[in-house]
Amino acid sequence: LNETNETKLANYYDKLIGTYDNAIGEKALIEKAKLLFKQGKFDAILEMKEPLNKVSDIYDVKPEELIYGSAKSLALEYLKKDECQMMIGLMEEYKIQFEGTQNDEKLFGCMMRLSRFEKAKEISEAHLKDTKLESRFAWSQKELAVLFKLGKYPEVFALKSDIFALAGSLKQKITLEVLRDIFFAEVKLKKKENALSTLEMIEQNHSKNFTIIDIYSEIVKMANEAKDDLLLIKYAQKIIALQKEFKSDRKSTRL
Repeated sequence: LNETNETKLANYYDKLIGTYDNAIGEKALIEKAKLLFKQGKFDAILEMKEPLNKVSDIYDVKPEELIYGSAKSLALEYLKKDECQMMIGLMEEYKIQFEGTQNDEKLFGCMMRLSRFEKAKEISEAHLKDTKLESRFAWSQKELAVLFKLGKYPEVFALKSDIFALAGSLKQKITLEVLRDIFFAEVKLKKKENALSTLEMIEQNHSKNFTIIDIYSEIVKMANEAKDDLLLIKYAQKIIALQKEFKSDRKSTRL
């Protein structure tokens, strides 16, 4: 059908819906929804949700299938456009499940952005046994980020060795974000030596990144509590050096 004929058909269905409050009207409502679905007008179908839900499911397409299919298709459109709020709203309202793994990267990003950490964890966890090491490495780092957000510091610490082993096998660097999460998890767990070891790796790979000043400050705080003057002086000096390099005195009041 061309656009003109489809418009005429839609108008005909509207007339039947408005005229008949019986099986004829119901059938017209279903046919109109099917036409809108074919046209990709999913939001229009969702606007018809209330009358569709009252329709009996004796027809070739069940009304709930049209509603769910529309919500799912619309959610996918939002996902592709990175409109996470709209996508997650639909997912949660209609209990949408996406098949396959092709959307997992974007889904994970949306879940993290909107603090749906448990859902994000479900996605990352499913990839921890991926056959390709590169994929497993990428998803292990994502899993660690979720665990940290959930405050599961012992699990962050447990995953550290797997990530380090994969990084070694693939000869790839671990991102500063992941190393930062490992470091702060170790601080929370009061694993001072492990935290210092993680800090060494951060300094080897990311020493020119100003954001590590917070990590240095944490070491200063730790050294102060432990009355470890040598460690305190060493990292206080590193903070000053970093401040000079980036011409900032953001941390000076805390020393």
